[in-house]
Amino acid sequence: MKKKATRTTVAAAAIQTRLEEHDRWERGIQMEIAATLARIDERLKNIDGVVAQMVTQAEFKPVKSIVYGLVGSSLLALLGAVIALVLK
Repeated sequence: MKKKATRTTVAAAAIQTRLEEHDRWERGIQMEIAATLARIDERLKNIDGVVAQMVTQAEFKPVKSIVYGLVGSSLLALLGAVIALVLK
């Protein structure tokens, strides 16, 4: 009977140790999750700041038209110069 009590005591101690390890592991995971959530919140704040600085399509349309016009004019002049050289 004494052996059984010893085995039971050893098993109970092993179970208690395992439960304590699990609790430490769980607390560590919870701390990692909290840290990750804090980093995500900080990055979302940074993204909000960047989005606020972006130019909308409506604001960009006049710039786009001017640049396309200048590039088109430059390419047309280049094409005209090449054709003038070929026809001479």
